[in-house]
Amino acid sequence: MKEAVMGNSDTHNVLREVSIPFERKGEPGVWSIEEIGPDGEIHQAIFIGPEAKERCEEYAAFKYAAQ
Repeated sequence: MKEAVMGNSDTHNVLREVSIPFERKGEPGVWSIEEIGPDGEIHQAIFIGPEAKERCEEYAAFKYAAQ
């Protein structure tokens, strides 16, 4: 599931897609969040370990809440 986020890039607004945290298919316990930028570039953060889901959700809240 993805949501559009409006961000500010210095002098103009930029629309990009940000996914909500998700567990990767076929990789139990591996959580990701990704962003597709205005030029189509993909940024992805991957979390692995006992608290991967919580760390992924915390990162997403911190990274995208202010935008």
